[in-house]
Amino acid sequence: MGTFGIWHWLILGAVALVLFGGRGKVSDLMGDFGKGINSFKKGPTV
Repeated sequence: MGTFGIWHWLILGAVALVLFGGRGKVSDLMGDFGKGINSFKKGPTV
């Protein structure tokens, strides 16, 4: 009962990110992540 599971750490991390990172930084980070995935899917056209 005194230990933290993986879900506790994920929730605490998300809360800390929102509190200290701000909403603008989170949306920028998600936008960059989406751009990275799209460029990875396209890949090099050889």
